[in-house]
Amino acid sequence: MSKASNKQSFFLPGDCKDRGYRNVRDNPYRPEWRTFVDELWSRYLDLGLEDPHFREDARNHFLERFWEMYLAVTLCERGFKLKRVRDEGPEFYFEYNTRKVWVEAVAPGPGEGKDRVPEISYGEVYKVPTEKILLRFTNALAEKRNKYCKAEKKGSSPLMISICWQ
Repeated sequence: MSKASNKQSFFLPGDCKDRGYRNVRDNPYRPEWRTFVDELWSRYLDLGLEDPHFREDARNHFLERFWEMYLAVTLCERGFKLKRVRDEGPEFYFEYNTRKVWVEAVAPGPGEGKDRVPEISYGEVYKVPTEKILLRFTNALAEKRNKYCKAEKKGSSPLMISICWQ
């Protein structure tokens, strides 16, 4: 990866609500985590795919923004030429066999209410809440499908894939 020293850090100072963001940004025992994310950010900036509020949004949605960066950089490393059209809608697209393939990076959160995936309790044995995790993925994909269907009704029908990570 390229060195992020000549570019801005991915991480912003100050309060944030995302525990993952704080754990990577502020962990004195694993500075390589922060270095990895900053280097990934540098490469993502070079692609020109970020929206204007990307870093600010990461303070509250770290996993989602990390996944978007990681996916984009990985696809580029595999030879795909990614393009971003606007700040709304899918993250980016690439052309494959004369078709535009729109990519929506999805990293579902824990949810709310009785179906919320509970926080991990380190040092404790517990049953993995498989059904709740599957519900989160199903819900995330259903939301993206609904957005796609609305776009299709407006006359645009791109081939779109949603790639999930948790």
